[in-house]
Amino acid sequence: MLSKTAKYAIRAVAYIGYKGSNKTIVSIKEMTENLDIPSAFLKKILQDLSKHKLLDSFKGPNGGFKLSRSPKDISLFDVVTIIDGPESYSSCILGRRDCNDHSIHKCFLHEEYFKIKMEWAKFLKRSTLEKIIADVDKEGGLHAI
Repeated sequence: MLSKTAKYAIRAVAYIGYKGSNKTIVSIKEMTENLDIPSAFLKKILQDLSKHKLLDSFKGPNGGFKLSRSPKDISLFDVVTIIDGPESYSSCILGRRDCNDHSIHKCFLHEEYFKIKMEWAKFLKRSTLEKIIADVDKEGGLHAI
């Protein structure tokens, strides 16, 4: 249910949060080395997250990114919605344009799939960055990201 880009975004935000919440600036180079995410791909992800005010970005030789809010105030829903778009929770599994909650022409999968998507969205909303960071600490550090 998550795109590869969304998975990378979650890992990057978790890494930034683990490294120092909204205090420490983390470079793209450091994240690329430690998260094994291609640099160009990571740059685009971080720019999107920064454009949507989830991260603050800093240019220059000591530049990088830091969280713009507390980890307890950042949910996985926030990250996934920025990366995959809000339509990832409302689009038809078969890709039909006329299939939505307000349509009389719903596909045969719509009702059941809609329930699953709503539960998934609830899960993402209650899964905060703070919880991920606590789990990383419990698991012994960065190798858990």
